Amino acid sequence: MLLSPRHLLAVLVLLISLPAQAHQEPEADPAAYLQAFNDSCRQGFPDLDMIAAHVVTQGWTETTPRIIAGAGVTQLPRIFHRNGLLLSLIAPMDGDYRAVCQVTGSGSTRLTSKDVAAIVSPSLNAGDPVPGPGDPKQDDMATWTVAPGISVQAGINVYRRKVRSLSMSVKQTR
Repeated sequence: MLLSPRHLLAVLVLLISLPAQAHQEPEADPAAYLQAFNDSCRQGFPDLDMIAAHVVTQGWTETTPRIIAGAGVTQLPRIFHRNGLLLSLIAPMDGDYRAVCQVTGSGSTRLTSKDVAAIVSPSLNAGDPVPGPGDPKQDDMATWTVAPGISVQAGINVYRRKVRSLSMSVKQTR
């Protein structure tokens, strides 16, 4: 069967576009991040040992971070991974926070912190968040105070103004 020039052109466009579509990763799903955050960080926070024990039973795998020579790192976070997501637990020895639990991943997104906040807010039952800087070329976060001294931050981390990844964390201040 001979294809008309118009049909042949349509088939060629389809064949050329298939490899490009195959290399595009799906956009990061904020609902998956929220579920991981609720199933991990919200289970016993600020007791990081309790969270670590719980996430292992949920299929998260602990990974030992490597220290880069000369990095001057005094304390490493506990790192877990599952289904392309990364969970980090850290109790800083100094600074503004006593405990931090964060879920992030490598999936890229075009969302803003307002988009993420619309998904996260109903789960937190903590009212409206305080918006972040609102500049999509910089880290763009929303913050909720969920208890005295405990806040949740969710939004977008921006790397080199190109890579935009989702992040959700809960922090306890000193």
